[in-house]
Amino acid sequence: DDGALARDVARNAFDVLAEQGGSAHALVEARGWSRVDDKAMIDAAVAESIAAKPAEAARFRAGEAKLLGFFIGLTMRRLDGRADPGTIRSALVAALNAPASGS
Repeated sequence: DDGALARDVARNAFDVLAEQGGSAHALVEARGWSRVDDKAMIDAAVAESIAAKPAEAARFRAGEAKLLGFFIGLTMRRLDGRADPGTIRSALVAALNAPASGS
């Protein structure tokens, strides 16, 4: 309820707790499921996702907006589903729309 877990992780935690019982806090700590809110970590995952799929990034920049969902999923997987998709979306939009760096 307090937003400490990303939605998909919370679902997994609920399933485990319903089956095995125990403390939600202890389960989250034991499995390393705490939410990723660190901007640097999210930005790094976003950068890795974009770098891993340059052709898709170019298509997005050329106007194929539906690829944003692809990049959100890719980045969520890099962060094991522990980040807020809205935060990832914002970071991706900023990164994909940023001017290219370098010469």
